[in-house]
Amino acid sequence: MKAYPFLLFPVILAFSCTNNTQLQNEITSLRAELEEVKRERYELMKAREDDFEQYEKIRDQYVQDKFEIRQELEKAKDALRQAGRYQSSSRVLQFEIDRLKVWAKALADGYGPGVWKWDVDADGPLFKGKTESTSVEALVNELNSSSKQMGEVKVVFKKVEGRTAYIGTTNDIQLTAGMGSYGANAYAQEVLYTLTSLPNIDCVYFDIEEGDHLAPGKVCR
Repeated sequence: MKAYPFLLFPVILAFSCTNNTQLQNEITSLRAELEEVKRERYELMKAREDDFEQYEKIRDQYVQDKFEIRQELEKAKDALRQAGRYQSSSRVLQFEIDRLKVWAKALADGYGPGVWKWDVDADGPLFKGKTESTSVEALVNELNSSSKQMGEVKVVFKKVEGRTAYIGTTNDIQLTAGMGSYGANAYAQEVLYTLTSLPNIDCVYFDIEEGDHLAPGKVCR
């Protein structure tokens, strides 16, 4: 069979065009994949940068928090040391207070039975005179006759129970509401120190009506 070369040219041309189209498609596909890879790489790098920034923020915050915690710990340590010094000083002070109480009681007991009267300058009761009385009732009578403050409100002896003397007054309202806090306290201190000057009495029970400045109850020296 006789060949006709001019008939093969369209076939070759068609085949060449087909190959070129496929190649172009592959190139386009590769370019698209490359762009996708670039995009993914960019996103990874951006995420890495974001993560690094976040890490730096967390690290800085951690360093700051650690610094503040250390400061607070130092403050707490200082407070504990200061509290320890205060506690030590408080124990010494309490020891001195207890010692003075013992000394004051021994001093007061050393006077023996007698009448005590409130002294404005001393702001407390002072021993005014020894007595030969040996009973609560007798001391009550001496107290009523020796103190001007007892003029309107006399002490009333009721009983002795154990080492406690029970007393009332002739005018509870005047005592608890009419003499003011200072006057009521001075009155009660005179009674307390006078009656507890007896060796067999440690406390006084005020059997009175409650008022603004004094209430019923047991008081010990």
